This record gives sequence, structure tokens and C-alpha cells, in this order.
Amino acid sequence: MNSFKVTINPFNKTVEIAENSSLYDAIHKSGIPIHADCGGEGKCGKCRVIVDKGDYRSEKNRLVTPEDSARNIVLACRTFPGSDITITIPDKTLLPYDYIEPLRSCPIAIKAETIDPLVKRFSLRLEEPSLDDNISDLERVKRGLKKAGVSGAIGCSLATMRKLAPLLRENGWMCDIYLLSADNSIVDAGRPSGGSRKLGIAIDIGTTTVATEFVDLESGRSIASHSLYNRQISCGADIIHRIVFSQKDDGLEKLRSLILATINETVKKITGESGRPREDIICAVLSGNTTMEHLLLAIDPKYIREEPYIPAATRFPILTAQAVGLDIPPHSPVMLTPSVGSYVGGDITSGVTASGMNNSDQLTLFMDIGTNGEIVIGNSEWMIACACSAGPAFEGGGIGDGMTATSGAIESVKIFDMNRPPVLTVIGGGQPRGICGSAMIDLMSELYYCGLINQKGKFNPDISKMIRKIKNTLGYIVAPKERTEHGKDIVITEIDIANLIRAKGAIWAGVSTLLKKLEIPFGDLQRVLIAGGLGNSLDIERSVSIGLLPDVERDKFCYLGNASLSGARLALLSEKARRELDEIASKMTYVDLSTTPGYMDEFVAALFIPHTDASLFPSMSS
Repeated sequence: MNSFKVTINPFNKTVEIAENSSLYDAIHKSGIPIHADCGGEGKCGKCRVIVDKGDYRSEKNRLVTPEDSARNIVLACRTFPGSDITITIPDKTLLPYDYIEPLRSCPIAIKAETIDPLVKRFSLRLEEPSLDDNISDLERVKRGLKKAGVSGAIGCSLATMRKLAPLLRENGWMCDIYLLSADNSIVDAGRPSGGSRKLGIAIDIGTTTVATEFVDLESGRSIASHSLYNRQISCGADIIHRIVFSQKDDGLEKLRSLILATINETVKKITGESGRPREDIICAVLSGNTTMEHLLLAIDPKYIREEPYIPAATRFPILTAQAVGLDIPPHSPVMLTPSVGSYVGGDITSGVTASGMNNSDQLTLFMDIGTNGEIVIGNSEWMIACACSAGPAFEGGGIGDGMTATSGAIESVKIFDMNRPPVLTVIGGGQPRGICGSAMIDLMSELYYCGLINQKGKFNPDISKMIRKIKNTLGYIVAPKERTEHGKDIVITEIDIANLIRAKGAIWAGVSTLLKKLEIPFGDLQRVLIAGGLGNSLDIERSVSIGLLPDVERDKFCYLGNASLSGARLALLSEKARRELDEIASKMTYVDLSTTPGYMDEFVAALFIPHTDASLFPSMSS
């Protein structure tokens, strides 16, 4: 079989692929992350590249216009080289390497006197051995730990045993011992710290972004944080596409390497910016949905999406960084938060722990609005949960000019004149380059209440010159090209709005189905907690107006930010939180919406703005 060389600009990287492999395969092989919401199935149109030189065969696709073809713009996943070839990846196709998101986490503080970290430091001054006191070095350390208040059997890692003898003698029988609280095992030993402190890292493995936070294990103080796009986006924007990708040759290992590359890059960024060496990291807690945790550990997620939807595991033993693949000291313990079921994962048990709803008698609705929409209803006595396939629309996926909430994203929109560009707020100031989730909600609300779209999300082109024909559909000019960073119009199309309506409809239907199953009216909810990737700029009033959030008293709403990350941080610092994570995962009842009568009816009824039943939104008609 012939093979061809593919040179990829602007990186000047060259890879060799078989003649029946696509340009998408070549880009993957190069390690360059790109947007590919559909995982290379030719359905999203995000993997657009320009062929600069060489022969190729490109399959017809409705997402590639004649104008595109004339400029040698093709979909990488549907294009196959016929010779050595040179391509350029446009900026819009590339997944940014250096995406930084401001940390938005729950306002949780732990008093220093109540901190009980996952790995605890003990500063020991041991008695020097003698002929009368000739127990081994390890037993001497264990005796010192017993005197310091450690009860029960004490274990020790082999790596620590190997370093113990010289360490004790070189430091006058003084040392710092690091003990894993879960089983009283010694995970490391070091010279007396002299006041310096070890760090733990909390990691939220999101479907779209990965957020990492360094935490001082003794004070509980956050040292630094960083976020990056999850490079697995190159294999699909949602978990279903990634599970499908995992079944391809080397797909599972490729997905694992991409998530590890993302996590390790965040760690590298924080160590560089904070000035703290990686050797200071002593443990980690990772929180993610069930599929993300499986992919991280290279556990086949195939059966998560096949009836009866059973994951390989919902709880994992504490592992080592070396076993997981994290680029921190290899002996460092790594805890993964427990999941409830196939589609309600460790990110939700973490979020619920951080929210405190498990300790409250108030009837609470917890909503995690991200690529996957997870919903929990309950209080300290009981909890019931479900997940709905919201898709990545509110995080920028499947939206032509969509992006996550980072610098250059339009985060709010107000239409004052239907024939002029709207007034925008852009994250970081300056000119915009895309639209994030909060602005999409604003746009839907504004367009509907100005009469520019109808209840089904269809444009009325006769009442505004900002509505134009865009390719094969109608679109609204959110920012004209002369006011954008990249010199192109930023638009929202009927196709985009349809995706947003489906996303909000799925979330609404999940909430409504659970409440009807419980025979609880919306008005009986005492709190509505919102977690996930939409950011602090989420406008409650506009979210209600499009039918995303229930029409209840506004003082019942509370935004939690990245509750999954906050829960992981709590698990680093609190034995109580670690117990609660297990208790929540055990007590929460998981409802599979795909087999629940009435869910599809609820979903179809929600595919309107705000809903087919206007009585559900009384404040919108007043």
C-alpha cells in the first residue's frame, strides 16, 4: 500500500500516512489539536483546512460550498491525499493551546483547624538507634508516627523504603513523613521542610475544558489555577462521539494520551507561573463524568452507551500518579471521585458535595449546565438524579461562531435598534472573535422578544437588515466584520438557534420529567443551584425567558461556578468531604431518561421559546 507525506502549516510538521487515510488522520498523528465536534464523521464542518499543494480526493459534503472548493478549502475528515501534500490549518479550526479561563468556583472556605488533607505531613524527631534500641529504620518511623497520634496499622511504599536509611542519617534522625489518610500508608519521606509546604492538585476533567488548581494542604489556600481546552475535542465534542472514537484502532489509547497531555500541560503552566516545583506536589484529586474517568484510565467505555448502560466501574481505588500517567512525583496518590451511573459521574458527586445540598433540609434543584446536562433533586434525606444529552452548544460546540467563555468571547448582548448592530460586552475587552454560552442565551431572548425570531427560532427577514442569507440559511449579524478581531462577520444562524433550542429543551425536559415522577410542582422548589461552564455572566431572567430555567422566585437561584473543581478541592482538604462523596454516590437514585415514560414528550414540548405551555412561565406573559 502506498503512503504519502502530509506537511501541516503553520507548524511545518510532516507526517506519513497510508493512502486510504484522511487528512484528519494525519492531523491526529501530528498531535496538533483541532476542533472536530462530530469526531471525524463529516457532520460538523469544523475540521476545515486549506490544501496548498498536492493531489487529493475530497468527498462531497453539504458543509463545503462551491466558494470553499474554489479556494481549496476542504473537510480534513473527508479528504484523502493522492500524493505528497501540503495543507494549512486556519486559526478557527485550531484548538487553542493556551486557553486560560478565570477560576470561578464555589465560595467555600475551610478553617485551618478543621483541615484533614488526603496526605498529611508529620514532622518527626526520632531517637537515634543504639545497641539497646536497634529496631529498623521503618519501625522507628512508625513508632514516631504512633507518638504523633497515628493509630492503626501503618504501611509504606517501596520507593519510600529505599530512601529512608540515608535520609534519616543525613538529617540527624529528623524527617517529614507524608501519610495517606485513606489507609495510613507512608507515601513519601523528606528532609525537614523548614516551613515549606506540600501541595495537592484538584482537577476537573470537563468534556470541553480541564481546570486545575494548586492547593496548600495545610492552610487550604489556593496557590494558582489554570484551564485549557480538553484536547479530546479533536475526537468529538461530546462523550458519545468520544466513546465511538474509542472503538477505532488505537482510539482508546489516543483519547487517554490527549487528556493526559491536557492535564499535564495545566500542571506545567501552573508550576511555571507559581514558581513552585512539581516535586512539591504530593497528591491529586480528579473529578470528571463517568466517561471522562474511564478514558483517563484507558478503561473501555463501550458499554456506557449500550443498553442496559453499565460502566466498567463507578468507584476506583486510590492510584499513583505513575499508574495514571500524571506528570507529578510518581508516588503521589491520585483519588478519582465516585460516580453514580453511566451518565451521572464524579463531577456531580463533587458538585453536590461542594454545594452542601446533602446537608440541607431545603428541597433543592441542582443543575450542571455544560456539554452534558446533569440534574439532581433532593435534600439531606434523599436525592434523585438524571442526565440529558444537552450537547456542547452552550460551550460553543455545534455553533458556527461559538466559543467558550474566554478572552475575545462576546458574553452579553443587548439589541436597542433592530437595524443596527447590537451592543456587546466582550471578555477581556477589545474586539470579539466569537460568542460564548451566556451571550447565546442573551441573543435568543433578545431576538425573540424583539420579534426577530418566532417561537420555533425561525427568523423574520422582513423587519431587520441585520438578518441576511448566510450560505443555505438565514443569520443575524451579531458583530460586523469591521468590528471583529478576525475581520469576518460574527453571526448566529437558524441552524445555531435550533441547536440551542434542542440543548435547552433537553435540560428543561430532564428537570420536568424528574419533578413529575416525584409529583412535585416547580413552585415547591426552595433552591435552584446552577453549576457548570456558563460562567458568572449567566443572566437568570433571560435564561428563564427562553425556557432554560424554571420560572420560580429569582431569589431561589444561586450560581456555583465550577462546583466539580470545588468538590475536588474539598476532597483534598477534608476527610468529612471524602466520606460525603461516597455517601452521596451511594444514596443518589439514578434515573435513565431514555427509558423513562414521558421524557420525549417533555423534550418535544420544550422545543419552543420558551415552551408550548405558556402557563409554565407566568412572569413572561405579564
